[in-house]
This record gives sequence, C-alpha cells and structure tokens, in this order.
Amino acid sequence: EDLESIKQRAENMVKSTLILKTIAIKENISLDNAKLETRVNDIAAQLGKSVEEAEKFLNERGIVQRLRDEILTDQLFEFLVSHAKVAK
Repeated sequence: EDLESIKQRAENMVKSTLILKTIAIKENISLDNAKLETRVNDIAAQLGKSVEEAEKFLNERGIVQRLRDEILTDQLFEFLVSHAKVAK
C-alpha cells in the first residue's frame, strides 16, 4: 500500500511538472534572471560570503538549478493566479 501511494505521488509530480512546462512554453514564460540574482544575493548575505563565493558554493552542490526551478515555478503560479477566473 505504501509503495502504491509513493508511485501515485510520483506520477502526480511528473504530470504537474509536464503541465507547468507546457504552460511556460505556450505562454513564453522564462526564468527571470533578476529574481535568481536577487535570491543568490540574499543567500550570500545569509552565509556571510561574497556573491561569487555563494555562487560557487551553490553551483558545487547543484542548488542553483533547484533555485532556478523554484523561481520559474513561482513565476508560473503567479501567471496562473493573475489569469484565473472565478467560476460561480
């Protein structure tokens, strides 16, 4: 039962990712690099490192790609919310 639940959640995650990627392509939504730069600057400040040191740290650990994915997902949800129509 647990394995089936995990499988179902994984399938839902893949479907959600594919839907969001399709929306991004259709609506020509791409990563806002300024938002990524702001996030990296914030992380650098939190770590007490220079931006260059923080970028190196994040890149070495594969975190930059996760940040890119997070920011793009946020942008997509902002787009969806701003274009949502309430049905009565």
